[in-house]
Amino acid sequence: MKPNVPVAAVTEFLEGLLASPPAFVQRLTEGQESQAFRFDVGKDALVLRITPSIRGFEKDRWVNETVGKNVPVPRVVTLGRFDATNAFCISEWTPGVTLEELDRSDVEAVVDEVREVWSEIAECEVASVDGFGDFDADGGAPALSWRDVLQTTLEAGSADLNEVARSTDLPDPGRVLETYRELIEHCPEQRALIHGDFGSNNILIHDGRVAAVLDWDCAMIGDPLYDVANTHFWATYLSCMQLQAEHFDSTLAHFPGYDDRVLCYSLRIGIEEARGCLVGGDRETAAWAMARCRELIEPRSPLS
Repeated sequence: MKPNVPVAAVTEFLEGLLASPPAFVQRLTEGQESQAFRFDVGKDALVLRITPSIRGFEKDRWVNETVGKNVPVPRVVTLGRFDATNAFCISEWTPGVTLEELDRSDVEAVVDEVREVWSEIAECEVASVDGFGDFDADGGAPALSWRDVLQTTLEAGSADLNEVARSTDLPDPGRVLETYRELIEHCPEQRALIHGDFGSNNILIHDGRVAAVLDWDCAMIGDPLYDVANTHFWATYLSCMQLQAEHFDSTLAHFPGYDDRVLCYSLRIGIEEARGCLVGGDRETAAWAMARCRELIEPRSPLS
């Protein structure tokens, strides 16, 4: 559950944690699972985030320490427990606005810059992580192959998605699952760093450049086209994602099996979104996610 901590309690916490008292503590625009507050300590501008799980903050620190020289990632100053139910992370504040906040012309001006940052992420060294898929801050990832990661979603998703179909007016999800099953065989065993939720409110733009890539809690090891697929899945929901997806298509279509790989990962994103929303009781969004998956496969010709 997303925390709801008032500014006064945050100020009191920071006063007890820091050597110098914080100034100008103010609430920032937040994500779906965390609260965020900006504050100053001397000449330093910092951000405090609060969320139930510390694991995502640990991955933020790992990413900063491992690939921060190549990818703009805010430096993590410290992290720990905020209270009995929530964790905290203090990191450097980065000026900028999210892609989602830009108007169309400003998004169009940075799509190539965003693609370059995607490429830098994909080229990062990941030898310190064993395995594929989600990993912890100690470099452990449980899956033995990328296809194992994709297959696990299929195995876990069938029962949940059938439940979505029974409880909404959606058609049976069988075609989505079957298409996804077939596409898994077209995906390469590639080991690269994946952000896992690339685009929209996780990319900060400042003066026409990508100033920071935020929130690495969904980071994985696998095929970097997964981050491209994220822009495709959400393209009908956010115009910034549509514009970025179109730019990816125009510049990356030469990648072997590009269409099949992007569609496969788009379907995985939709299946996981639907399952997560179903667990959280949000059947409306779960139904939308499955409808989006069906929309993605409608114009598809049979696999060769």
